[in-house]
Amino acid sequence: MKLLSVLAIGLFSVAAHAGSVNMTCEEARADYNADGRIYVTTGSGDIVPIYGLVQSCPPYGQYMESPYWVRTTDNNTCVLGYRCIDNRD
Repeated sequence: MKLLSVLAIGLFSVAAHAGSVNMTCEEARADYNADGRIYVTTGSGDIVPIYGLVQSCPPYGQYMESPYWVRTTDNNTCVLGYRCIDNRD
């Protein structure tokens, strides 16, 4: 019974955050900034967390900022943050 309670709480917490497509861009950014993650729905329908993005990369010139965007109700390319990609190749 305890296990079922834990699973139910976990599922409801994912459902409560699931779907940046149900938020405006501003709401999605605020949700990400408040929780440090946001849940998005993939093309196959899976719900996955996105985390670890930064607002900018170190200014040393060896990193390229790669924007990470999600689809929201008001913007198909709402940028939540960036991934820093090493471009010293």
